[in-house]
Amino acid sequence: MDWKLGETRGQAWATRMVAFLSLGFALLVLISFVQNVRALWPYTMDDAFITFRYADNLVRGWGLTFNQDPPAAEGYSSLLWTLLMALPHLFGLEAVGCSKIFGGAFTLGTLGLLLWVGGSGRPQRSCWERWYPGLISAGLFLTFPFGPMHVVSGMETALAAFLYALATSAFLKQRDGAWSFLPLPFSCLLLGLTRPEANLFSMGLLLLALGGAAGGERRRIALSALLLYVLPGVLYVLWRIQYYGQWFPLGFYLKSNTIQFQGVERTLGFLADLSVGFALPLIVLLRSEQRGRAVVLLPLVLLCLYFLTVKHIMGFGYRFLFPLVPVLALLAGSALAVSLRPRRAFLLLVGFSACLGAGYFLGQVRHRMAARDFLSDAVGGERAHARLGRSLAAVPWTTTPLLAIGDAGAVPYYSRLKTLDIYGLNTPSIALASQVDHTEDIFAAGPTVLVLASCQRHQYEGPFLHEQRLFRAANARGYRHRLTYVFDNHYFLWVLWHPEGRDTPLLERQAWCEVRTFDPWCERRP
Repeated sequence: MDWKLGETRGQAWATRMVAFLSLGFALLVLISFVQNVRALWPYTMDDAFITFRYADNLVRGWGLTFNQDPPAAEGYSSLLWTLLMALPHLFGLEAVGCSKIFGGAFTLGTLGLLLWVGGSGRPQRSCWERWYPGLISAGLFLTFPFGPMHVVSGMETALAAFLYALATSAFLKQRDGAWSFLPLPFSCLLLGLTRPEANLFSMGLLLLALGGAAGGERRRIALSALLLYVLPGVLYVLWRIQYYGQWFPLGFYLKSNTIQFQGVERTLGFLADLSVGFALPLIVLLRSEQRGRAVVLLPLVLLCLYFLTVKHIMGFGYRFLFPLVPVLALLAGSALAVSLRPRRAFLLLVGFSACLGAGYFLGQVRHRMAARDFLSDAVGGERAHARLGRSLAAVPWTTTPLLAIGDAGAVPYYSRLKTLDIYGLNTPSIALASQVDHTEDIFAAGPTVLVLASCQRHQYEGPFLHEQRLFRAANARGYRHRLTYVFDNHYFLWVLWHPEGRDTPLLERQAWCEVRTFDPWCERRP
């Protein structure tokens, strides 16, 4: 390697030692990340099973809908991820394991982009100068405390992070004249199909690309954006409106049902976690001769303003904000790449290495604090939600049963029953009027099995107001609490059905099979 970042032999030696130490530390960060992924491997978010159910129904020929019967409901988070999850169902593979493998693959892809593009910005004088900033970018990305959780969660988060990095890489390379004008709008299209709100970022990048171009290049960018982003996006929106009958996914109506700043705490917490590792690199970039690359921050600011206004439902580990981390990591690498000079190389390397170290130690502390909860959720989800779903699937139904449940993920997926989502994510009538009491509508549908959450095992204490109403209405209509599944010491699934239902004897027989031996995690009510 050619080491030239020192005016004297002593400066060059000191710079080289700091670089090697930080490279070793980056390797430690990678090893810790892999170990954390391995430890969290059993964890799968309950919401992931919603996507799996849509993918399964698509493969079965029923379309992109939660139930076979109308109305069609757009309750999935990501069209592109749903289509990817159709692949394991198509080939008879286990969807949960495949989702984790996909998550790992997209995370590796993100790291590859950070290594390749993170050090770009100006011609480099040595192999070390080309690769070292990219290694810092990758290291900073890996220090974020909740990254391992998003690899294994079963959600589209790792895919979104990769596409954010890809779109940003295409934008930066295009500014440097290294790529053609085609990858940017296509990567923006894929990003918009992965996360709906990401279209704010995509449109921002495309407008910045148009604003920074001139003459014939601007016309080429405009044409490619029209053909590869705007027209496909318009066609998709028209199909969605025709198929689902709403302008937006149902999750949008639930998260934005009031005009309030409901996401302030989550968004500011995310920015505070990022500031430890990313504040100095961004300041360096803004003070460098390549400060024009920092225009990528403008679409990020627009996204953060949006996230201030919505409820972060099931947003564990900053799920909606996490995909922005690789974008900032790319800018951090660019800051180092464009600022290395003989006189200040040593101080820059010390500063960036300190950011990497501080981010790593904070990330490890935050990860260890959260990992216990994630693993507890993994255990609770398997012994409560998954077990209940498999138990309902084993009932030899003589009618077409209707399951009414709020945790509409693993239970509907494994049971394959027609499901009424009492929270509304997969039920348009509830999602579009989420402030209304839908108790009468739910019971008018005639649920065969009603599953409610309780904070206590032997006395009902619902954590949600709408489920408290449902419990009182169920008792008034003759429904009885027949089974209790233990998620953890503060969360229980109460399973109710009507004693005079046509399939009640079959349910009672299955309930007896569930608890025929002493089982502390499932209790049959007398």
